[in-house]
Amino acid sequence: MQHFSYVPSFGILGTYSPTPCGLASFSAALANGLAARGADVDVVRIADGDVSEEPNVVGELVNGSVSSVAATSELLNQSDVAVIQHEYGIYGGPDGDEVVQIMAGLRVPSIVVVHTVLKHPTRHQRSVLESVMALADQVVVMSEVARRRLCVGFAVDREKVTTIPHGAALPSTNGVQHPDRPTILTWGLLGPGKGIERVIDAMASLKNLPNPPRYIIAGRTHPKVLAAQGERYREALVAQAKRLAELIRKLGDYRWVGVYDVHPDLVSVIGWSGPSAPEYPEFPASKGLTGSAIQQKKAVIVGDVRNDPRYLTAFGTTLSEIIVPVLAPGGDRVIGTVDVESDHANAFSERDQQMIEHCAQAALPLWLLR
Repeated sequence: MQHFSYVPSFGILGTYSPTPCGLASFSAALANGLAARGADVDVVRIADGDVSEEPNVVGELVNGSVSSVAATSELLNQSDVAVIQHEYGIYGGPDGDEVVQIMAGLRVPSIVVVHTVLKHPTRHQRSVLESVMALADQVVVMSEVARRRLCVGFAVDREKVTTIPHGAALPSTNGVQHPDRPTILTWGLLGPGKGIERVIDAMASLKNLPNPPRYIIAGRTHPKVLAAQGERYREALVAQAKRLAELIRKLGDYRWVGVYDVHPDLVSVIGWSGPSAPEYPEFPASKGLTGSAIQQKKAVIVGDVRNDPRYLTAFGTTLSEIIVPVLAPGGDRVIGTVDVESDHANAFSERDQQMIEHCAQAALPLWLLR
């Protein structure tokens, strides 16, 4: 790739504001970063029906349009360097193969940022990415795992491939209070293929660790997933989290487990596992042992409910009960509870509490995605 004796101008192709997706945010951050270093940056955004009001957007690529593909190449040729964001799903044609035509029309050096390196691509997916990389002057990936997978599994000139880690600068840790347990975080727009389902399944296997981690999922369904599948993906995650909640009953051999939503004034059941439905599917958030757990933001354990006036009689055979609150990320409010009941007095030990808390944290999507 040629070197410049001046700060070159850049033309970026990809999704861009106001498109709500992570790649659009990446493109905006890249454009802003280059501009902050004195470069002129133009953007050709992939059209999605919305109109961008960003001043650096000089044109739009309309997928499926032969004339738009040619026009996109010419717009990028007006800059010194073209930066192509590659993701299979954002371009027209099977597996986004229209991007190959765009790159074939370039007369300026090009850098391709590869956002997804599939472990098991189809033959056509492999062909598309190999064609893109053959036309590019430089290829950027964002992890060493991606680089190794690319160099081993695809036909590519390894000298072209550079790893630029994807992430953010860490703030100073002075004065930062670390959580009492390790935290696993998934954030951003949610959709299949991001590994969320695997992590939820794996959390159950970590229950016996001395200090099991909590798993936090923060985000909403990706707009493209939402448009194509409605809320089926979110509902699938919720169903998976409900199944995880059922594990609590099996792991502890408890009589009954209920999972509840907590609203400002009302507690309502989401799902339950046991011989019968709860006596109170909804009740005031200030009532019962649940009300105490919500107020204190910590687990409430009662060894014999017959001696506790706070107990709301749900099952005549219940002798002991534990209520575990589920806190929103940040810990400022209770968004749910897990209610576990036993036919035996003093059934819940500290280890039971830890196991239930661990499962509740693993099932956090059940509340965050509702």
